[in-house]
Amino acid sequence: MIRVTRRDFLKYCSVAAGALGLSASTLMKIENVLAKEDNITTGGKVPDVVWISGAACTGCTMSMLNTVYYATIDDVLFNSIDLEYLDTAMATAGAWEDTGVQYPGANALKQTQDIYNGGLASKPFVLCIEGALQTAAPEGGNAGEYCRIGDLLGTGEERMVEIAKAFANHPSCVAVLAIGTCSSFGGIPGARGSVTGAQGVAFTGTRQGGALVSNTVAGSIINVIMTERGTGYTAAPTVGFAGSSGSGASATATIGKYITITNGGTGWNLVPPPPNTLDPVAPYVTFTGGTLAVVNGREARAVITIDETAAGGTGAITNIVITDQGNYATEPTGITLNAGDTNGAGAVAALNYGVLSVTMDVGGAGTGYLGPDDTVVTFTGANTTPAAARAIVSVGGSVKNRTGLAAKVVNISGCPPHPDWIIGTIAYILDTYVTLPSVNRNYQPIDTGYAEYQCNAGPCPWRFNNTSTRPDENLRYPVGNSRALGLNKYGSTDMGCLGILGCKGRKTKADCSRRRWNADAAENYGVNWCVGSRGGCHGCTEPAFPDKVGKFFTFV
Repeated sequence: MIRVTRRDFLKYCSVAAGALGLSASTLMKIENVLAKEDNITTGGKVPDVVWISGAACTGCTMSMLNTVYYATIDDVLFNSIDLEYLDTAMATAGAWEDTGVQYPGANALKQTQDIYNGGLASKPFVLCIEGALQTAAPEGGNAGEYCRIGDLLGTGEERMVEIAKAFANHPSCVAVLAIGTCSSFGGIPGARGSVTGAQGVAFTGTRQGGALVSNTVAGSIINVIMTERGTGYTAAPTVGFAGSSGSGASATATIGKYITITNGGTGWNLVPPPPNTLDPVAPYVTFTGGTLAVVNGREARAVITIDETAAGGTGAITNIVITDQGNYATEPTGITLNAGDTNGAGAVAALNYGVLSVTMDVGGAGTGYLGPDDTVVTFTGANTTPAAARAIVSVGGSVKNRTGLAAKVVNISGCPPHPDWIIGTIAYILDTYVTLPSVNRNYQPIDTGYAEYQCNAGPCPWRFNNTSTRPDENLRYPVGNSRALGLNKYGSTDMGCLGILGCKGRKTKADCSRRRWNADAAENYGVNWCVGSRGGCHGCTEPAFPDKVGKFFTFV
């Protein structure tokens, strides 16, 4: 992506601070996050967080953005969580454009593609999934096409369920957080009458097994990621899969020109920004050799890593992004790196012909594969330097025994979940360097909100019969999942247990009655909650919500 110096970045932020409402301390937090490093002393790498959304109302995102108990959301995003992608909240979502030519490098989408395709493969990431995963086929379509989202895999627009499956099964994915009841259990998109096949990640309502976990340990190959493109290929090699398990997988390789940088050089400057813009641009790159049938403008732009200790903020070329493919009658044979800047030196790049990508054949995912470590991708064909790749295997595992992909899943249910449950779980994983919290049988984190029934957590102030004249009445009522709790004890609109009106608190595990909502300062509990406002609990954190929790309200 196009890089700017920290000095320039902070200068631009300072100019915009008034409009954005950013304080000086918040600007310092922005500076801190630019300098943030992994915890080398513990040998741990701070995981990135990738948040993708499917069949959802965005309520979970909005709830998360209202966090305050653990920290305010600006502190969470700037200092606590490396949130690489969240389409609702991220600032760098689109493609940078200059004179009609799009440059897709300077955005969070490209950063997320790099995470998946191996640019940051050695660094772990936490996958957050908001919304149900729709698995059914619309009329005339294919399975999962009720929901398609952006190009997170770098291969074009894709079905949400396939993107979630690919990221969840990625070797660097250390946890899969199902954010909200929709992604945990199917929720409202999966309610009775739905034709979209909406499911949770590992559960479908109260039934074990969801869109990503099918209760079978062996799986299929869902994608292949290139690790070495190789050189000298004159024809596409044959792709094979070797290993002690699995069979039936087949894929097709695509070869073509690509650029390698063997020496980034030194002293490269960013070109001054164009008129009416703040962003400096990297030097343009031109191709040598070949014959252009139609001149379409400049063909590439260099990406420079700036050394801020050097005079003028110079640096080395670290990548080249194609911005215009051009229209060549004969192919170019090389590239020139010094176009647009005469100060740089020593950079060397070359055009090679190798394997650009591997696409799984239709119906060729195979079965019985136990994981990428047991599956070797092979390329058979003439070459100068062989290509190499790794397979992404969809391994479901067992929800009951918490094996395979199921071992990485945590359900943070709620419609929406309390922001503390979301941030608290993510913070726990990051703080412990990828240790998942203890969960109950529904995979909900026990220590972050799901250990007690609503009636007991606070406890609920309406749990007792406030109209009773018996002094021992409060002691007589049972706690937890009891059908007798509050039965026929509703006294008036502002007194007594709401169980007779349909409140589901006695069979809903969530600590809303203690934690409450809308806290006004860090480390403070909130001021109210559904039942506290005499609204009644709808049981929205439960796997049975909404179909099997009963009527929302009962008339008396």
